[in-house]
Amino acid sequence: MAFAFYTDSGLVNELVSNLIFTQPSDHSSLPGDQIIYLGSNDTDREIGADNDYGVDQIVVTPTDGDPGNNHEKEEITLSLDAAGLDINIAGDPLNLGLTISSGVGFQVAVYIRVRDATSAIGVSTELSLQTNSLREIIV
Repeated sequence: MAFAFYTDSGLVNELVSNLIFTQPSDHSSLPGDQIIYLGSNDTDREIGADNDYGVDQIVVTPTDGDPGNNHEKEEITLSLDAAGLDINIAGDPLNLGLTISSGVGFQVAVYIRVRDATSAIGVSTELSLQTNSLREIIV
């Protein structure tokens, strides 16, 4: 599938690993906010929910690769804008729309906030984002 998560709005640097957040010893970087982008550099493409294309939402969900240890998905808040990080519920999925078209300029920004609940010093790599099953079509 040509669509992926990217770390930049130009869709150059694909997110090839889980979310990475560093917890310094003085806790000075929390909450940790990031923006990633769901999109594609291809042209004439579109994605939608595979289950009922164009009717069901494209949904991104925070996930925890190591439940019960270290950080939990409930520490992740998702939003379509920075203001939503203050009001959305941590751990909840985020609807991105019915379809997303390919090409720079049509990517969807996903704002991410991680609020550390562990106070563990180090780098956390077990948290990630997943979408529901998607279908890509040529338009």
